[in-house]
Amino acid sequence: MAQAESPVASTLDAVRRHLEHLDARERREALMEFARLLAAMPSDDLRAGHGTADRAGDNRAVVLCDWAADGGCVDDEQLLRVDLRRRDVQIAKTREATGRPLITNGFLGADLIQVPAGEGFAPHTHPGDHLLFVLGGRGTITAAGEILETTPGQVYMVDGAQPHAVGAISDHVLLSVGVAHQPLDSANRQELRPFEELLTEDGHLHCRICDVKAGSGEELRRDGCPHGPAVFDSTGG
Repeated sequence: MAQAESPVASTLDAVRRHLEHLDARERREALMEFARLLAAMPSDDLRAGHGTADRAGDNRAVVLCDWAADGGCVDDEQLLRVDLRRRDVQIAKTREATGRPLITNGFLGADLIQVPAGEGFAPHTHPGDHLLFVLGGRGTITAAGEILETTPGQVYMVDGAQPHAVGAISDHVLLSVGVAHQPLDSANRQELRPFEELLTEDGHLHCRICDVKAGSGEELRRDGCPHGPAVFDSTGG
């Protein structure tokens, strides 16, 4: 079931429509400035998503939300158990990626994202920036002509206006923290971009995992690289 969009998210969407004449970077900067203004204002809209999440007792200003299970401490190391299975919400504009909403106040939010092995996010941009914490499984991030491997314990960020793609080598789980936050099933969460926008100016994509360079996803596959950005929409690739 689609989530009801918050008043703040609706306002951000209206602002985005009014700024469509700007290029992607100018539009993102304008939206980010609007989000910063919102961040300076008190909010009653702090809320949790699905699953084990609750207010902190009688403290109405705090929401606690579990995203992993406590595995205890062993030899001074904290262990966390991360569930790698599919989530409940189908992520818009993807074929197999699912997620679980965690916490949002309408402009800042966090979600769990699960991407099955061999699946991914087509080339896209966002109306804002987000941090991606790698919780489980091996994945890829592709941007500016390079495919890089991502592994548990890493965190990465891509400029929201920079075309990029995310893939899963094995079943892959990410914690996404973003602003301006959009629901997982919202069409406004990402804007699909042509595959060619991932390439370098001279038209190449270099897989740093395989050390293979090619001009298309098909060329990468032909040269034995399985890490080319998965494209599951009509933009091609």
